[in-house]
Amino acid sequence: MEWTYTTSNLANYAKKGQEFVIERVIGVNPTRVHNDYNENDNSQLNDKNHSSESWINIIYNYAVLMFEDYVITDVQIVPDRVWVWVRVSARRSTNVQLFQNFILLWLNDSINEDATSNIVAQLRQVIYNVKTFADVNQLVDFSNDMKDVKIFMIFSEEFAQTTVPIVHDMPQDDPDLIGVLFQITVNPLISLIPFADISDVSYYQTEEEILFSMHSVCRIGDIKQIDDNNRLWEIELALTSDNDPQLSALTEHIRQDTLPYQKGWYRLGQLLITLGQTSKAQQLETITETTTSTSSSITMTSPTITTPQTTTSTITMTTTQESHSPKPGDGICANATWTRNGETVAGGNKRGSALNQLNYPYGLFVDNNQVIYVVDKENNRVVKWDPGASSGQLVAGGNGEGEDNNQLNGPIDVVVDTDGVMYITDTGNGRVQRWPRGAQSGETVVEELFIFGIAQDDQGTLYLSNEIKYDVRKWRVGETVGQLITSELSFPRLLFVDRSRSIYIADSNNHRVVKVDDGATQISIVATGYLENSTAKIENPTSVVVDELGTVYLSDSDNQIIRWLRGAKFGHVIVGGYHPGFQSDQLFNPTDIAFDSDGNLYVVDSSNHRVQKFAIDKSMC
Repeated sequence: MEWTYTTSNLANYAKKGQEFVIERVIGVNPTRVHNDYNENDNSQLNDKNHSSESWINIIYNYAVLMFEDYVITDVQIVPDRVWVWVRVSARRSTNVQLFQNFILLWLNDSINEDATSNIVAQLRQVIYNVKTFADVNQLVDFSNDMKDVKIFMIFSEEFAQTTVPIVHDMPQDDPDLIGVLFQITVNPLISLIPFADISDVSYYQTEEEILFSMHSVCRIGDIKQIDDNNRLWEIELALTSDNDPQLSALTEHIRQDTLPYQKGWYRLGQLLITLGQTSKAQQLETITETTTSTSSSITMTSPTITTPQTTTSTITMTTTQESHSPKPGDGICANATWTRNGETVAGGNKRGSALNQLNYPYGLFVDNNQVIYVVDKENNRVVKWDPGASSGQLVAGGNGEGEDNNQLNGPIDVVVDTDGVMYITDTGNGRVQRWPRGAQSGETVVEELFIFGIAQDDQGTLYLSNEIKYDVRKWRVGETVGQLITSELSFPRLLFVDRSRSIYIADSNNHRVVKVDDGATQISIVATGYLENSTAKIENPTSVVVDELGTVYLSDSDNQIIRWLRGAKFGHVIVGGYHPGFQSDQLFNPTDIAFDSDGNLYVVDSSNHRVQKFAIDKSMC
């Protein structure tokens, strides 16, 4: 849009303190102005008969662009048949992002303009109007003269208790506003969080100033009125101790909510999806795929997030052995129960990297001999634990985080065939590693970004879930194309394949378990909704196992293992279900489950860095 000046029409240049008004003529007529606006702004406006309010919005947007060094305070238009007159009121500023509707009042009895000029100058980069006072009466008198202006005040310590009540007794434009005074207590004996007494280097020698670390967390104490004034409150805060159990639980919940099992670009991609920035995640995927394809010796064409029907990769598996974890051949009767207290069969010696320790384990596989394979995610390895062993054996990875064939990077899940060959979702590296028994390194058989869970059927076909693409695909032995099974998912986690090759998926963000029959394209929901005699629901399931009777077992984010009988309307908790904790009857972020051939239940208790075994009780069967 062209802005046209004429001498007669530019005469109106009236200063109002920091403000001025410029009157300009735009275009030839309103229709031309509107057409120019659409052409330059790609607007979707098609109606040329704008209301006055609509015209003001249009002109305001252009005023913002034309007056780059000013803050626009008002726009008026005077249209007639030929011209569109525009009166733009603006205030000059050195920073167009200034908070022009605020005034900052700073009260300090020792304030000195020379000593604080640098601070004031910096404050004015954010808030245009900054006033300093050394006397409370001067501040009050000035504040009483302010009309229709929001005031922000800073008090030094010696003024806080006496001045705040005075200020809040002053007339307020907004009766809903209240004031809050925070009193923070620090006990250096119970906290290692960095903080420092900076009184000796502060501008204000009369104050005891404390500099807190950015990640300081305070516990809220008493909240009370000051001088019975219902618009003035004092809140007591105390810096938390380092071993505060509630803070630890909250921190762990936040850590799990920010996708700790992913690293680098993969974690960023998932966070973008969670925040609704799917286009940004798609751009990120394109970048990482380009980088991968130019640096890898494996030829692949990976799909975008919109998931086309095929994905090219290379798979060289030769096994045709059944590999999913065993389950009772006759199913588990409906009256079976499991012990309330679990037995630690792997880890449980705090977080660490020794072979008797685990570090946020995730996936689990139990073979026919009750040998446990644990994906020790943060240690970038897979560890095997024999029954009754006090330590595990390193069987894959363990050579630090990396992308070499003897390394893993944030692995998630594993399946093992009857020859002892492991297939590991090396999620941080965007690949599946085939790792023969006793081998020092693996080989890449599938390369796919954002893979998560893995399952294998009796023909050796691999099934992989993808959290970013929201789909599950399968790779048959000898094929180079991944076939899409379903994309009707939201953050699918771990998988299970039954003997008829039906695939069960923990569809986490849809809070359900779904099933896709072999050869089918439609999903069916097999577990979702409320638990029996409870208002609780399935929340973000992470894993699923199904027995021979079609009963579904799943772990979810409420630290519990749920059983859902085939065709039932409700599920019920069989293990856990309490607040997160480390006792033998508690779980803290269970991520995977499995059964042995007797029906004993194994649970990866991830945030307790252990695997728990819950013995089955068939006495009521």
